[in-house]
Amino acid sequence: MKLFIAITLMPIILFASIKNVKIKMSEAILIAQSKSAGRLAESSLELENKFFIYNITFLEPDRKILEIKIDANTGNILDIATKNE
Repeated sequence: MKLFIAITLMPIILFASIKNVKIKMSEAILIAQSKSAGRLAESSLELENKFFIYNITFLEPDRKILEIKIDANTGNILDIATKNE
């Protein structure tokens, strides 16, 4: 019974945490666009190691994929990675 209660409460706790994120997705996209000349392909908010991180992906003019991770509470760029399409 205790396991069931923990599993059912988890989404509620996660939702409450998401509401406390300080940087909106639109702000994170603007921050990431400052590092990209391409067009936005995808953006998501993910929980990594107990921290909310925005993953913003761009398709660059040279057909490479640029992935930028942004801290959802500070707006700091955590990582920039380039991949071939």
